[in-house]
Amino acid sequence: MLRRIHRLSGFVVLSFLMLHLSHHLSGIFGVEFYNGLQKKLRLIYRNPLVEPIIIGAVIIQLGVGTVLWVKSLMQQRPRGFWPWVQIISGALIFFTVGEHLIALYFARIDQDLDTTFYWPLSVMDGPPFIYYFAPYYFLMVASVFAHAGAGLRYILIDRGREKLANLVGIGFIISGLGAGVMIDLILAQVFFAVELPEEWIGYLRRFVADYGA
Repeated sequence: MLRRIHRLSGFVVLSFLMLHLSHHLSGIFGVEFYNGLQKKLRLIYRNPLVEPIIIGAVIIQLGVGTVLWVKSLMQQRPRGFWPWVQIISGALIFFTVGEHLIALYFARIDQDLDTTFYWPLSVMDGPPFIYYFAPYYFLMVASVFAHAGAGLRYILIDRGREKLANLVGIGFIISGLGAGVMIDLILAQVFFAVELPEEWIGYLRRFVADYGA
């Protein structure tokens, strides 16, 4: 039952995350394109009916996933590549997504900032933040793809499609690594330079008082 709940909530979360990560990749076309697309997408995922479903699915996914993760480690030591992919990526998702939700609360509710492209861009604007957030964003993206790929692989194996299952799993891992690198490059302003608005410099100065001075 727990695995069924995990898969169902995972489908909701994965659908949102694929949309969300595609949105981040659209940042290669510039800030205005990203923010314009975000306004349209918010009509979907900030809809009063949809947003609670997404938030609830994320909470269920993290909670049930943690229970399954602990049970798996207590029953026996995982053996083989794919069990470890699922366990390690699940742990990374718990950490990165959990921290992301806390940061979202702090920026959006506590600081009353509009979390547009400038939000992720701000912490990748330069040191010291980039030293932490460059690997953070990469691991977040890579772990989501890897966990989804491992999960889809098991579903396909249950249906007798083992060859396809392995191709899908490996394909997701490779795609996640590529997407993680690309999003890091976009946020690090490799393709274009961005001048941060004053409110986001002020946001960073709450953590490092002389940032940008």
